[in-house]
Amino acid sequence: MIRIVCGISIWLKGTSGSGTLTDEATSLLQLKARRFHRQDPDANHMLQSNGQPQHLEDCWSADNALKLKLPPDTESFFQSTAQHQEVINYHHRYRKKEGVSDWQLTSVKYANLGGLGPDLGAPRGIRYGDVTRVAVQNQPRIVDLIITTTNKYVPCMAYRSGMHGSFGTVNLANGEDVNLVFTFIDALTDEPIEMPGFHFSFFDLDRGMEDEAQETLITSGFSKVHLMDPTAVKMKALPDGRTAFKASKQGGFKTNPTDPTSLTKSQAEQSIQLEFPPGASSVEVEFQVTNGRKGRNFMFAGMSSLAFCNVEASIVDMTLSKLVHSNLGKKGPDFDQPEGLRFNHVLENKGKSVDLIVHALNEYNPQNNSQNRVNGAFVQINIARDNSVDLKFRFLDSETNEDVVIDFMYFSLFDIDEGRFDHLEESMLIGGFTSSYLTDKTEIKETTLRDGRNKYHSSTHGIIEDNPKDPETISEQQENRAITFLYTKVTSFEATFASSKHGPDSGRNFLMGGKSSVVFC
Repeated sequence: MIRIVCGISIWLKGTSGSGTLTDEATSLLQLKARRFHRQDPDANHMLQSNGQPQHLEDCWSADNALKLKLPPDTESFFQSTAQHQEVINYHHRYRKKEGVSDWQLTSVKYANLGGLGPDLGAPRGIRYGDVTRVAVQNQPRIVDLIITTTNKYVPCMAYRSGMHGSFGTVNLANGEDVNLVFTFIDALTDEPIEMPGFHFSFFDLDRGMEDEAQETLITSGFSKVHLMDPTAVKMKALPDGRTAFKASKQGGFKTNPTDPTSLTKSQAEQSIQLEFPPGASSVEVEFQVTNGRKGRNFMFAGMSSLAFCNVEASIVDMTLSKLVHSNLGKKGPDFDQPEGLRFNHVLENKGKSVDLIVHALNEYNPQNNSQNRVNGAFVQINIARDNSVDLKFRFLDSETNEDVVIDFMYFSLFDIDEGRFDHLEESMLIGGFTSSYLTDKTEIKETTLRDGRNKYHSSTHGIIEDNPKDPETISEQQENRAITFLYTKVTSFEATFASSKHGPDSGRNFLMGGKSSVVFC
């Protein structure tokens, strides 16, 4: 369940503004550099007797562990993340074509918030390139997003402010606060651009042990708030018209999300999504962290999984369907029928019955073609050991055989497991989805490929007795072996299924269906 709060406050700005920075030399890394180069003798007053700024004792050791030079040598750091960012970039560009997100982070042009680096020669701020494209006087314009500060900025580790995977990040030392202005600008002219309505999401709002290092976000100007119900974020209206969102749950790096539109339930509970009305070009946000050890990273992006909690999706119900013919890859047993598996009445779309046809796009080798069937509430497809097949799932009007466009539809894969001793491992490659859902304790290994698709791979042994019976009432173990995808404006999609070569000479049955209980809202 998701909770939506409506209301518009008045702090949304049409243009950006940046005040005078009162104290840029509060990053430990920059302090060390200034003392080393004798650039700022007055910086000594901010250091304790041990040579470290107050409340930042744990920050220098973390920076030093990366062996950063003075000035910071960021080349190796960005080389280590470049490949990951390139993959994420392609993945999200592919999604952007579906028109399901208003802006997305794909690259960083420079990161020098408060003049503290790591890109010390760049303008003050963080600039993200090509976050979206909008029409200005009927001409398409590339939009960048820039972050500037209006007060002092005190990070614990400045190099962490920029981008991590698909998220923007701002690092802040404990016991500090910072006022930020997020401005959408024309990539060519640097002029502010008035945006159509857009989403702004913040993630991983948490705290340390015993309520230390508690994160708070304060902002305004939004028309709606999307929160989970229950949520781990406390929302409070402030007297000045702004709204504060305060963390109430302990968290750590291992629980951080990896994709804004692929949140787990616990990650969604620590996230908020704000909707802003048309006409704004910038948003002011204040980040606060209470006293504690080390620093905290604030994570943000555009649209998140919370956006899809209230969609009315077409319901795939295989209990109402039957197999019309089975001749996948022309391997029978219905050799006199057209190639493929056809299932009738798998769902209704705008009051009309829809059939599903599964086609093999390359060589298909089953172990037992009689296992290609409706298995209770699931579509079941059999694949022989040491084989893979590219499949196309296509949706047609039951009467006219014409392709149909389904606005929202869930597709799930269940029972992703393997035999003993890593035998007959199951895997699937898939892309083009809008959102995906895994549990916090999933047994499925997930990786993102360079072509933009995601790979999901089994990791645990399973037996036929632990197979699910109903997609929406499955056990915790069955949930940990399932994944659900949300597709939008879909007529067809493709996926690759594979069974590994190690193990006995037998096949694997892949179980597919509609929405599962893994979907948390």
